[in-house]
Amino acid sequence: MDRHSFCPTELRQPIINLMEQHLNVHPLIPGYAYPSPVGIRCWGRIKKDFLHHFNKPRLDLLVWILVTKLAPNYYRRLDIMLNATSRFWGQPSWRKAFKAQWRCCQNTPTSLPLNPKYRPDPYRWVCTCPYFFKSRFLLCKHLVQAVHPVDPVFFHKVERSRTLPSWSHPAHIPSLPPTGVANVTERQWY
Repeated sequence: MDRHSFCPTELRQPIINLMEQHLNVHPLIPGYAYPSPVGIRCWGRIKKDFLHHFNKPRLDLLVWILVTKLAPNYYRRLDIMLNATSRFWGQPSWRKAFKAQWRCCQNTPTSLPLNPKYRPDPYRWVCTCPYFFKSRFLLCKHLVQAVHPVDPVFFHKVERSRTLPSWSHPAHIPSLPPTGVANVTERQWY
């Protein structure tokens, strides 16, 4: 059976020479063939974790390992990064200090009865003690101990507000009954 030739015989060699000359001249093809450090690290991890019994693995085995063993880990990481439901989600830097100060205020003993100068109001989240005004997070032992104990999720989900109360979360429930002082939002201004 005769092969069909789409290129005339007299043009074949000049075209081959032209292809060889311009083979690697394209600007998107890099002028080096060295693996990057990231590529070396990834390949080293694949060899160490999955291919330690194989010197030169076949391509089908390598593809199977990439699809079944390596890809699910990266899909899980991507899911963690995209969804804020996991504890590995990046948190603002102030949350760790907030939790430490909350725990410190929670464990500090308070003298009962309270000093009449200090009037904590956990509903509006204000207190007249000096520590409250010096606190970075507007916390004091009177307020922290005036709410029910919070679960660990509270520290990942609590939100700061520019208006009173300054901290809001559904688990942030005051344990003291409300005082007789009406809230600013409940007052009627005429």
